[in-house]
Amino acid sequence: MIASVTNNSKGLKVKWAKVSGADGYYVYRRASADDKWEKAATIEGRTNVTYSDTSVKAGKRYYYTIKAYSDDGYVSAKDSDGEFYYRLAAPGLDSIASKSYGMLISWDEVSKASGYIIYRKASESASYEEIGRVEGGDTTSYKDKSVASKNGKNYYYSVRAYITKSGTNYRSSYDTAGLYYYRLQAPELKKVTKKSSYNKLTWVENEKAGGYVIYRKTKKAGSWQKVAQVESGDITSYKDKDVKKGKTYYYTVRAYKVKSSKKYVSVYDTAGVKVKRSA
Repeated sequence: MIASVTNNSKGLKVKWAKVSGADGYYVYRRASADDKWEKAATIEGRTNVTYSDTSVKAGKRYYYTIKAYSDDGYVSAKDSDGEFYYRLAAPGLDSIASKSYGMLISWDEVSKASGYIIYRKASESASYEEIGRVEGGDTTSYKDKSVASKNGKNYYYSVRAYITKSGTNYRSSYDTAGLYYYRLQAPELKKVTKKSSYNKLTWVENEKAGGYVIYRKTKKAGSWQKVAQVESGDITSYKDKDVKKGKTYYYTVRAYKVKSSKKYVSVYDTAGVKVKRSA
């Protein structure tokens, strides 16, 4: 009678087939094949054929079986074996970042997990597809290197935990919304030209960008500081007029795009382009 037992956000979800003439169902649970069945819930209504068991613990196995009943006193037989599944919480999605090698996805560790399955899709309405797995419940990040060369692309990611028992993987549920990022390639900073009163930066246009962020530092080992933002993807130069004689400057540029009021930025050339002004 039971169609499936799966993990959901609250616990284990039990689903079964409708029984003709039934007015409701009794749900039974046990922790092992040798234990006695105990009634876990009474579900009223013939068409109500799911039950979420929220009193389950991580990494534990639970068996379920169903009896149908009618208001005139009839109670069906139950499947003496039942169906079982292991409880595992869905990973909390932590962060997503664009890197030179692709995208980096991070999540929270799930108690009792043996590993994680990573999913990706290219639009909100698309279906998630598995793109990779990581073994070890304490491994909580994944590098998606397959998108390293992509520019102006939407990516959604989600993660499932799994627990391996007797060679079988039992999966958690997952966050259907997922983590989203708009991936952009870093613009190439072609040159920095010294002028009499400013340094002129020129870079290659990224046709998918909405604008660019310019960074500067005065020491090779120093930290990059934002000095300007160019709010057009068509503009490919910038004049830095806040410069001094005899000083050395390093520059780098990031592309960005605003989508749904959020800014998504590309990676950048960490070395940058160096220029030294005359004394």
